Amino acid sequence: EVLVYRACAPAWSAPPAPPAIAAAAAARSKPAPAFGRAMRPEFLLDDAWTFVNHGAFGAPCRAGFEAAAAWRAHAEAQPLRFLDRELFPHLVASLRATADLISASPRDVVLAPNATAALNAAIPAAAAATDLGPGDH
Repeated sequence: EVLVYRACAPAWSAPPAPPAIAAAAAARSKPAPAFGRAMRPEFLLDDAWTFVNHGAFGAPCRAGFEAAAAWRAHAEAQPLRFLDRELFPHLVASLRATADLISASPRDVVLAPNATAALNAAIPAAAAATDLGPGDH
C-alpha cells in the first residue's frame, strides 16, 4: 500500500535501471534502419524463410528479446528482492512512460500480457459500460 501511495504522488521518480539492463539498452542505442529488407536483421527470423504473418505471432525484435533476457537474468539473480522490492516501481515507470507516449493519464493505462488478453478485458467492459446487449452493434 505504501508503494502504491508513493507511486501515485506527482513527485515520484522512476528507479534507475539495473546495470545489466542499462548496458543492454546502451548497446542497442543506434538509429533504426529503414523499414523493409533493411529491418530484417533486427528480428530473429531465419533468412531462409519469408514470414508473412508476423502480426499474429513470431519472432520479437532483437532489441526487445535482449532487453527481456536481461530483465529475466536480473530477476533470477535475486528473485525475492526483485519481486518484493523492485518489480512494482519498474512497472509504474513503464505505465508512466506508456501514458506519456500516448498522451494519457497513467491511471487510464493498463499493462497486459498481449493484445488478445487486453481485448478480452476491454470489449466486455466497454459493452457493460454502454448497456449493449446481444445483437447490438
